[in-house]
Amino acid sequence: MDYTDIVQKLKIQMKDLDEDSNLSPYDIVQPKFDGWWTYTILESGIATVITSGGESRNKIHVSSPDVRILGEWIYGTNWAQNSEYKNKFMIFDILSYEGRDLSSLEYLTRMEWIGRWLHILGKDSIYMQVPTYSIESYHEMWHDFVEIEGFEGVVFRNSHDLIPVTHAGRRKKIATMNYILFGFKEGTGRLTGTLGAIEGALIINGKLQRVCTVGGGLSDSLRDEFWYNKEQYIGRVFEARGKILFTSGALRHPAFTKWRDDVKQSECTQRLV
Repeated sequence: MDYTDIVQKLKIQMKDLDEDSNLSPYDIVQPKFDGWWTYTILESGIATVITSGGESRNKIHVSSPDVRILGEWIYGTNWAQNSEYKNKFMIFDILSYEGRDLSSLEYLTRMEWIGRWLHILGKDSIYMQVPTYSIESYHEMWHDFVEIEGFEGVVFRNSHDLIPVTHAGRRKKIATMNYILFGFKEGTGRLTGTLGAIEGALIINGKLQRVCTVGGGLSDSLRDEFWYNKEQYIGRVFEARGKILFTSGALRHPAFTKWRDDVKQSECTQRLV
């Protein structure tokens, strides 16, 4: 069965927020788990896991009441592989319980229904509830979850929201890294015949290794300049920014920011153990 249309209606179009953004539409905040968004249907003891693309990726036997839930499957990302929550489902919303439609209930009430459901499943369940805090705890929570524990960021919500959710925002941690320009990749579509992305490398355990591809942050004129003058730029050090820095030295969603002629190649290092 194709769940694409259902998934598109359930996915939230979150606003990207920064430190100076207006937070007045929100009164609660949650840690942002870096996994796969999922819509899960639990019926007759079978959990059908549906990803953001509308595909059914897994079926799990679960002794549970019939529910329909939304969550983050801690699977498939670099962060997930090293997380204590690996292979867990962090539940942040519930749509129905034993045939009862919960969409007309406020968000905080739906979270209470998640708690009742999880109490029935017991402490050894693969399902967990996303922690929720008042907006007043935002800065402390950012420090504990993002700065200390390495979470991707936070999600802001309004406790009175119904389904479909209309008040949701996110703030992600921005990381920067210096790379050695290692190579060039031709673009596709309108970028055919010019630069699509540059390849960044680091000196890892004494050897120069390509670790990421950077396609963002490049204007069309800059793409042409790089593409037709490759020899002038190969080996130069540049800075990129991204949403999160992986242990490999790669950034998530990297974008070119500037040249770092003040940084030597020998300083672009990463030690893997």
